[in-house]
Amino acid sequence: MINEWDRAIVLVDMNAFFASVEQKDHPELQGRAIGITNGATGTCIITCSYEARAYGIKTGMRVKEARQRHPGFIQIPARPQRYAQVSTAIMESLHTITPDIEIFSVDEAFLDVTRCQRLLGTPERIGQLAKDAVYDASGLLCSVGVSGDKTTAKWAAKLHKPDGLTVVPPWEAAERLKHIPVTDLCGIAKGIGDDFATRIAVLPPAYGGLGIVETAHRDDLDVLEVAKVHFALGEQLQLGRFLERIVARERPDVTFTGIL
Repeated sequence: MINEWDRAIVLVDMNAFFASVEQKDHPELQGRAIGITNGATGTCIITCSYEARAYGIKTGMRVKEARQRHPGFIQIPARPQRYAQVSTAIMESLHTITPDIEIFSVDEAFLDVTRCQRLLGTPERIGQLAKDAVYDASGLLCSVGVSGDKTTAKWAAKLHKPDGLTVVPPWEAAERLKHIPVTDLCGIAKGIGDDFATRIAVLPPAYGGLGIVETAHRDDLDVLEVAKVHFALGEQLQLGRFLERIVARERPDVTFTGIL
């Protein structure tokens, strides 16, 4: 009998999705530095293959600069209908594992596999099943993160791209994320992360990544501890009001002026 987790989340993340589809459909492009643009004359790279990234080419770069970095760079016009077709096949395959799926984007999905553990096995094994399902449906590799919450699972998925399976058990998440800058986490942009580090006195420069902060049970309230908060990625979190309540409760001598 397996030791079931109280909550188990799997994040499936396709790698350079549009470029990978093109390389799968056109074998002559495999191993080549390619970039997808909006039409044959598009000037901006939507995404690019890992071979292109090895030359410093990246999303948002101009095609002209990409060719300066690597003369062999190949521009490929986007085929949105094809990408949607492959994405649909992938998402349908994941529904064979669990009905509890949140499609986060065209190439990412969260699977809540908490209720599947007795049937399918450990969260790690279910993560591998997800990888296998994706490959069977599309012929493409993906990276998978497994943990007890969405934030940590998504962070884990990007650690071993382009074909990784990274498991962070819930009881290890606090230690693993303790020194990770909050801006490394999905849903926290650099602007608000920098605000946390520089404008709010009661927050430390890098408070890790388990969601929203909670005050420590100590006399010195200049340092806050991190508490795990489960939240749906993409929601508006009302951070200002949350922090205002904490500051008012724990530091009545401090005036909270909000987050710009």
